[in-house]
Amino acid sequence: MFSKRDRLRRRQDFVALSQSSRSVHLSHFIVLMGKISDKPGRFGVTVSKRVGNSVVRNRVKRFIREYIRLYLLPQNICRDVIIIAKPNARSLNGFSETLDVFMSKMIVWNQS
Repeated sequence: MFSKRDRLRRRQDFVALSQSSRSVHLSHFIVLMGKISDKPGRFGVTVSKRVGNSVVRNRVKRFIREYIRLYLLPQNICRDVIIIAKPNARSLNGFSETLDVFMSKMIVWNQS
């Protein structure tokens, strides 16, 4: 688990970021990225009921949070990021190349 300062927690943060963000559509996720800032980046995860029942949604959220903890937090990304799970995210069994593609784009965008 990552700390509270690494997470987007308030609805107004999610709404503000969704209105002024850049989006990347991947096969299992939509990723919204805010503008580069001086502050360390924060991450938010959204999984709707369309993905599945509560057991499935929680499994998808755990998968995404673990990916963030292992691969994105060490990168010191200076953007706020929301990862939205698409309905077909329920079929994920392990770390996906989908998020690896996202991470490579994120690193490039973080440098620009």
